[in-house]
Amino acid sequence: MTEVALQGTFAVKVIPGDVVAEDWSIYKTFVEDALVYEQDRIEIVEIFQHLRANHWLAVGVFFDDEPLAFAIVEQRKKRVGVALEIMLLAGVGLAEWQDDLFRALVELAKVYGCNALTLNGRMGWLEVLKRYGFQPVSQSLRLKIS
Repeated sequence: MTEVALQGTFAVKVIPGDVVAEDWSIYKTFVEDALVYEQDRIEIVEIFQHLRANHWLAVGVFFDDEPLAFAIVEQRKKRVGVALEIMLLAGVGLAEWQDDLFRALVELAKVYGCNALTLNGRMGWLEVLKRYGFQPVSQSLRLKIS
């Protein structure tokens, strides 16, 4: 695993796709937790395949080599530049490691030539992420038709 950042007692590391595949039983739990809130239909097997093929990048938060959180990110072309999009994030103890994770993701975005860090999420994320400088630029709206 390539270490992206080490802040405080938590390590934030890029996890190669083959490592995620090898240890899928560990990471699958995080994916399942994140998918509870996902509105787009995506299957766990599809996520596994994208990670294994290195289409997406996996990032983990660790404490004493124990995984606390798992994120999947992807470089995406936007109208204004390129963003590192946080596609999925799940874990335990967010308040303890969120600073480390977001610092590491900003550094990772720079490595990949990105000029933004983006995500879509529930409105509650806005309150959590404002302190890092995230600003709302749009809101996804949905009308469910039955």
